[in-house]
Amino acid sequence: MAQLQFTNLACVVFTDCPLVTDKGIESLSRIPTLERLGLRQMSITDAACETMVKKMHLRNVNMPGCTNVTVDGLLKLAQSETMESLGFSAGKMTQQDLIRLISTAAPKLNRMDIEMVQSSEQRLDLPALRREAAPKKIQLFAVRNKHARKL
Repeated sequence: MAQLQFTNLACVVFTDCPLVTDKGIESLSRIPTLERLGLRQMSITDAACETMVKKMHLRNVNMPGCTNVTVDGLLKLAQSETMESLGFSAGKMTQQDLIRLISTAAPKLNRMDIEMVQSSEQRLDLPALRREAAPKKIQLFAVRNKHARKL
């Protein structure tokens, strides 16, 4: 895609493409107009998150099902000065991981879409997450079966 030299491409979405890796994100970083990425179930890691922060000016990243991305990679994205919306899977994240993501988010970040499975919703204290997000004016959404509802 980067070789096609798009001049106004703002959004790219990959759905269920596990063969796309960090190298693919590195290639996308050569498209200077990209603002939004959808990366469902990719084989990317924290290295791709670092590329997105250092080499791109993204406002919105949605990456549910990217199981190789850790809280460290998500922290880099949440702390990006350009990020307005971030979507990810709760997976094995702890309550403290999510609170850390919310509490250290950059000022522009105003939305988090958290893909939940039943086990993650049962082990998370959702009211505590809401309380953490309120002063930062971050809207939290729980995503289940591709449907979002406000927490």
